[in-house]
Amino acid sequence: MLMRLGRPDEAITDFSAAMAMDPHINHIVQIATCQMRAGRPEAALQTCDSRVPDDDSPAWSLQRGRALLRLGRTAEGQAELKRALQAEDPGFPALRSILPSYGRSGDGGALLAFCESLEPRHARTAAARGYRAAAFSLLGRKREALDLVDLDRCIIRIPFEPPAHFGGIEAFNRTLADEILAAIPESSATDRHVDYLMPPRPDPARTALMVFVREAVEDYIARIPERGLDAALPVIPQKAALSSGSVVLRGGAGQAEHIHPIGYLSCVYHVAVPESAGAGDGRGALSVGGCASHFAGHQAVWGKRTIIPEPGWLTLVPSHVFHAVLPTRSPEPRITVPSDVRPIQFR
Repeated sequence: MLMRLGRPDEAITDFSAAMAMDPHINHIVQIATCQMRAGRPEAALQTCDSRVPDDDSPAWSLQRGRALLRLGRTAEGQAELKRALQAEDPGFPALRSILPSYGRSGDGGALLAFCESLEPRHARTAAARGYRAAAFSLLGRKREALDLVDLDRCIIRIPFEPPAHFGGIEAFNRTLADEILAAIPESSATDRHVDYLMPPRPDPARTALMVFVREAVEDYIARIPERGLDAALPVIPQKAALSSGSVVLRGGAGQAEHIHPIGYLSCVYHVAVPESAGAGDGRGALSVGGCASHFAGHQAVWGKRTIIPEPGWLTLVPSHVFHAVLPTRSPEPRITVPSDVRPIQFR
């Protein structure tokens, strides 16, 4: 709990006390995790090396590998993370840590070779697809890159028509905004609040929106062959969870280039948008496709697509496509509801 509250030093004290009573490897891992979150990779590495586990411990290898990467010892870190991959849990944390280390090098050949070495449970993740697409782009293999990321075909936008009792889309969005803002803790930062991909809240407007989102997701997946997205989304989940959250940004707060590494299809519904987002200079925009910050300055062959946010519209995009949110520079909130289809079982 202390780690989740952003109090790593207090968490370290508690885990150290537990370690004194029961010198279990899990306590070593927890202490190292706290040290990494506190920005102390040297301490985390020393903690891991203070006791080598008697048997394979993916969690120990994960934290040790992350510390080595942070310290610039890339080859050692990658080797440690590959050991963690052998017993990866459903969150794929080792995969999510090792892929960026290949991307930052800008070496498309090494990145592609690693992606092609992955066993199916890793290869079918959005993380692996996104980095594989970038590897093709780095190598100049444009056609293969565009098969995985084609911004003209993979982005779909749909307007929402709320149930009649909400009194129209503007009234609906006001209700939804009130629900989201009421749930923000007073201790939350004033310029950024991210309550990301939690089980949907039972609020009336949120509930109505998620019915629409689910229908839009099902239609998108049903039309994958029609839209020529078989290569981008080759394996459809047999079972999946639809989760949602909320993002409230003000002023200079934005979201850097990223993917949703364990998703399948991602969505964002725009609830409220400051006037500055319509000024035509990109403020508050959803920028899709940009990934240069992850690949040594290389902008992929698929380019970028800028989407000006409009309240009442849902945007759907495969989870492996990089995207970012630009700051609005406005004191008024930019409010969105992001959702992810997260695979549980593949066919």
